[in-house]
Amino acid sequence: MNKRGLIAFVFMFFFLCNFIIIAQQISASSVSDEEKGCDALKSTGAAKCYFVVAMNYKASALCAKSGKYADLCYYGLGVDTKSSTLCAKAGKSSGICYFDVAMLTNNSASCDKAGEYKALCYSTFAMKTKDYKLCAQSGNYSEQCYSSTAMNSNDSKLCDKTGAWKADCYLNFALKYNDSAACAKTGYYQGTCSLSVAIKTNNSEICAKAGTFKGWCYSNFAEKTNNPAFCAKAVEYKSLCYSNLAIKNKNIELCNKMGASKGGCYSNYATDLNNSELCEKAGNFKLNCYMGMALKTDNAALCEKTGEFKEECYTSLSFTTGNPLVCNKTGDHSNLCYSNIAMNVNDPRLCANLSTPDEVANCYEGIAVNTNNATLCEMAGEDKGLCYNTIVESTNDAGLCESLPGNGLSNLFGLFKSGRQKCIEGLNLDVSNGDNSTN
Repeated sequence: MNKRGLIAFVFMFFFLCNFIIIAQQISASSVSDEEKGCDALKSTGAAKCYFVVAMNYKASALCAKSGKYADLCYYGLGVDTKSSTLCAKAGKSSGICYFDVAMLTNNSASCDKAGEYKALCYSTFAMKTKDYKLCAQSGNYSEQCYSSTAMNSNDSKLCDKTGAWKADCYLNFALKYNDSAACAKTGYYQGTCSLSVAIKTNNSEICAKAGTFKGWCYSNFAEKTNNPAFCAKAVEYKSLCYSNLAIKNKNIELCNKMGASKGGCYSNYATDLNNSELCEKAGNFKLNCYMGMALKTDNAALCEKTGEFKEECYTSLSFTTGNPLVCNKTGDHSNLCYSNIAMNVNDPRLCANLSTPDEVANCYEGIAVNTNNATLCEMAGEDKGLCYNTIVESTNDAGLCESLPGNGLSNLFGLFKSGRQKCIEGLNLDVSNGDNSTN
């Protein structure tokens, strides 16, 4: 609640509290006696008093004496008693009073007197009573009025009167009543509309009107009914449709209905059923088929049949199997192959297979850090110090700092700190901070 709302709430709270106190002070049993009690109060208090008595006893005559509360008094009693006569005396509240009375009495005649609420009154009344004729008097709400009334009264013709809302109106109508004829008037939404209605009503004939969604629509029915006849109409989804049904029904003959695209079907079929012999019939997908089978079955022998993808096949297989024996067949990817397996299984013996000193050093460093094995840092080349530091930070083993070199003569002048000194100081700082946090 914002500041203004809070102030209004507090004001109304104290305002009502005063009314309650005044009402409790009124002990006379008749309106006239209570009216006399109000007469004895000061002007401000008297106005509140007259308002309370008027509301309690539905004594509209006292509203005239309630001062600044008169409009609220006539409004409250007008709505409470459903009296349009009292609404006429409600001043600035007369419009909303006529509106409320119209709703309560189901009498649209009161809308004519609702002032600024007139259009909203007729629109609300029309939607409530399903009387579309009243929408003509609903001003700026007319289009929304016709649209809502069309939905409520099951009359799509009213959508023609909704102006800019016309397409949306027909779309909502079509989806609510599963009316495919209404989809034809939804403009840009015709395809999605026809698709939705076709699926909801289980009527495949509507797919023909689904525009760019036509293929997907027929493909959906093919899957749902397990009927390949729909695949022939699935346009751009035709191949995928036949392929899915071929695998689902284990019917390889369906692949032959795909024409030039049947290779993809054979490839998918072979991979799904773990039958590499079918890859020979996969046409342009033959190499991809063998590669897919090799990776799925972890069969390195099939990589030999992947042609230009052979090295890529062995490399991918090395990642999935962790078998270093295939690395010598990965061509330019051999370093990546050995390095990846070495660090995945933490086997430093494989590092020796790398072709350059830097890659060998990186391999040893990676395994050293993975296993916190500082002895391997001696093989990490220029990154030896970084290797030791990383393990020291991980293990808090100050003894490892002694393995780092000093700075020689430069340290005589106090200008530089050796790697060993930085290692020990950094470790002490970490330990100190840890102790402080503990305490």
